[in-house]
Amino acid sequence: LAHGGVTLSVECRVEDEWPLDRDLITDVLNNALQNAARHARSRIRLVVANEDDGLCFRVEDDGDGFADTDPAAH
Repeated sequence: LAHGGVTLSVECRVEDEWPLDRDLITDVLNNALQNAARHARSRIRLVVANEDDGLCFRVEDDGDGFADTDPAAH
C-alpha cells in the first residue's frame, strides 16, 4: 500500500475474544484489502467491531465507488 501512496488505518473496537479460523479470516481480509487498494485514491480504513450478536469487519476506501443508477430506469 505504501508503495502506491495509500495509507491504511485500523480501528479495532472488539470487546471479546472470538474463536475464528485464522487462515479463513486472513484470506477474506487480504482479498478485501487488495480490492480496496486497487480502487483507493489515498486511504483505506479497516474497522473491526462487535455489532448486534456478531463480529463485523468493514473495509472502506476513498475511491469513486459504484455509479449511481436508477433501478426504475432499467
